[in-house]
Amino acid sequence: MNVLRWLARKAGATLWSSEPDIVRATKDAAMVVASKSGRRTVIFPRPLASVEGGLAQRSHVLETEFGEVRIFAADV
Repeated sequence: MNVLRWLARKAGATLWSSEPDIVRATKDAAMVVASKSGRRTVIFPRPLASVEGGLAQRSHVLETEFGEVRIFAADV
């Protein structure tokens, strides 16, 4: 298990991705960079929609390749 994820959980932090991905966010947008290929679930504190299309929602299930970038925004 990734040490930083373990420490974050112990500190009570909310992990936005089910995988150790790179997540950068502002109030109205978020970017997820896949740390490995496969399925992951990302959960945002407020509904965001993928810029690729779809409904704004808090939870998104993604199938990604290593290094793939997904972008989400409040007003798409």
